[in-house]
Amino acid sequence: MDLLATIQDLKKEATIAAVVGAALAKSPLPEDSKALETGISMLREELANNRPKEAVATMAALMLSDADSVIAGLRRGGALRASRYDYRAATVRKVVTAALVLSPHGGLSATAHRYLESVLALTTIAPYARQLRRSISARIQSRRLRLLKTLLVVVNLRFSLGRAADRESSPESLDYWTIEEIAEGYSLLTSFVREEGGISPYMWRLTDEHIASPYQNVYQSLLVDAMKLKQFADAEVMIDGLPYVATVQGNKVSIAAEDAAVEKSIRLGYIQTDVQSILRTMELRREGEEQGLRIRTIEEFVRQEFDAGLGNFVGIREEPIERLVFAIPPDPATRDYLLHSGRFLEEMAMINSAGIDGFYAGDNVEELAVTERLTVLDIAKVQRLFMIIDLVFRMKFETFPDGERRHGLIARSAIPVMKREQLLTTLKFVLPDDRAEEVLDFLTLSDKENFVDLQYRPFVESDGWYAIAPAVVGKSNLIRNIVTANRLRTAETTRDDPMQRAVSEALQEAGFEVRANITMNIDGRRETDIFCRRDDQIFVFECKNSYHPCSPHELRTTYEHLIKAQRQLDIRRAWLQRPGNQEELHRALGWRQGPVDKIHTGIITANRALTGYRMGAHPVRQAHEFINLLRTGVARRNDGASIRFWRAPVFQTDDLVDYLEGESIVRAQMEALQPVTWKFQIGGSELAFESYMMDMRDSVRILAEMFPSQGEGAD
Repeated sequence: MDLLATIQDLKKEATIAAVVGAALAKSPLPEDSKALETGISMLREELANNRPKEAVATMAALMLSDADSVIAGLRRGGALRASRYDYRAATVRKVVTAALVLSPHGGLSATAHRYLESVLALTTIAPYARQLRRSISARIQSRRLRLLKTLLVVVNLRFSLGRAADRESSPESLDYWTIEEIAEGYSLLTSFVREEGGISPYMWRLTDEHIASPYQNVYQSLLVDAMKLKQFADAEVMIDGLPYVATVQGNKVSIAAEDAAVEKSIRLGYIQTDVQSILRTMELRREGEEQGLRIRTIEEFVRQEFDAGLGNFVGIREEPIERLVFAIPPDPATRDYLLHSGRFLEEMAMINSAGIDGFYAGDNVEELAVTERLTVLDIAKVQRLFMIIDLVFRMKFETFPDGERRHGLIARSAIPVMKREQLLTTLKFVLPDDRAEEVLDFLTLSDKENFVDLQYRPFVESDGWYAIAPAVVGKSNLIRNIVTANRLRTAETTRDDPMQRAVSEALQEAGFEVRANITMNIDGRRETDIFCRRDDQIFVFECKNSYHPCSPHELRTTYEHLIKAQRQLDIRRAWLQRPGNQEELHRALGWRQGPVDKIHTGIITANRALTGYRMGAHPVRQAHEFINLLRTGVARRNDGASIRFWRAPVFQTDDLVDYLEGESIVRAQMEALQPVTWKFQIGGSELAFESYMMDMRDSVRILAEMFPSQGEGAD
């Protein structure tokens, strides 16, 4: 009997227990990939329609065929996520419980078994999440016409002030959460409003003017509850697509990496990204001061120029209700005043980072292409404009001493709402017509967009009307978000990969014989990113170029790239270790030396997530750090002092070996990470994430003990 026939046969049983018993009595089924796909599709439909017996029957039959492939397919598609089914978990639990009973019969691997147990653990929270979702729905309906704009005022203020998250405060307070998490909460609430009747232009007319009242916490609680649901969904993505497991103890569900090194390497990547951003900004300001220049921030510019004229860009309108409006005088002098007041510190940092992230080797980073038409400078102009709008509004609000009136004006005025033509006119103030149109297209969140994320598409549109949070537009990483949301950096678009080219050039400068993009027969015709050789040692590298992930979903994409690289390097390492193949490689590459005993492999990534981890036998290292090792051997501690981590004053091949094997700065950074648990309540259950944080003083101490200070030095 084949798979599909077995499914139908099991569905004839009267109860779920009878289905499982009948499946246990059956023999394993032959593998049939097409039938598996059909069966998985059937299971998803049965879960969506809440048909438990049919779903268990389908799952039981699938487990008799190729259990590991079935689980891999379910994980890939997120079929066992309770959030996919309005947090109804009972049927998912029945399906997973049946699969676990059948797992010995189907020869399920330990990894797949742990995954199913994790699903069961996480579904214990689902009933509370469902109650929370219903509570959110009731609050949405009671405030529907004022909700989205009022919440957007809150989100915009958080971005405008730019305060760091305070993880020591209560998770019930917005202070606990990052501005990015708050934006995600707003995005989820926007999705819920869409599902429950859609978004209309009427929703952008009014705000709740009691928003600033200490007794009016309904909007804060809505955002917090939405963020909790987002964290629950993130946990589902983590156990689906990353090496994480969920365990339950009493009313607490913990999410932790199967291997602590995974979470350490991810946290280290995020910490390094933040630290590098701060250090680069400090360096830009220091360099300016050395040249006798004080580089202003945009806020410093607006505060200095507010009384001199910028404040006049905002005026009061009385009808139909008192509010502030922003109007830029449409003359060339004003345009020059706003656009040609020199580069501000935030812009210089953003432009500099765009060049670094893009591995740009040219002289003019501002002209680096973001899309077909748009450049880095175009995005900088747009962000400057909206940051100025936000800051002028904020400073104008400060001129009203009456607190009640001021809060009312903030509620009514902080979020400009305009027709498409008005928004285009605003954008055309800083961009040519065609580029203004393209910016609007890329940044508009319309009803046609399935993916709702305020930071990716901050112009929220409904029936030709656009609501805009100026601080969100000004402070989001629009370059990265445009490229990521529109899949503008893929394998097809980066065949001449600038990151790989930069790595190859650094290796050549360090004295390696380098061959890149080599296609030859390695147990099949395959292309290898980099082969290189120095001092009778061969190194093989695979390069993966993607932006730094900002969510578990994006982190999953990065991890999948690394899995692919691991498979590629496994094949090449095994091939090189077989007699005769090294000679074939040397002939193909034109290398004169004979075979070597030492073969090293590594995965080089553009972003810092998972740097320091090992995918099987292959270390993962970040490209800029890798290049810096080859060129200078110098890094900066968190206190600004520079350290050298070469063995000698000049680079040696073993310095690279140490770095790849984790015996250099990688180990020091990992040792500075300390365990921490982030947790919050969802109804009667607690969701906890086991993670790590860095004690910056401890990091300085460890590095100081391992490496001598070199004074001022390289990045």
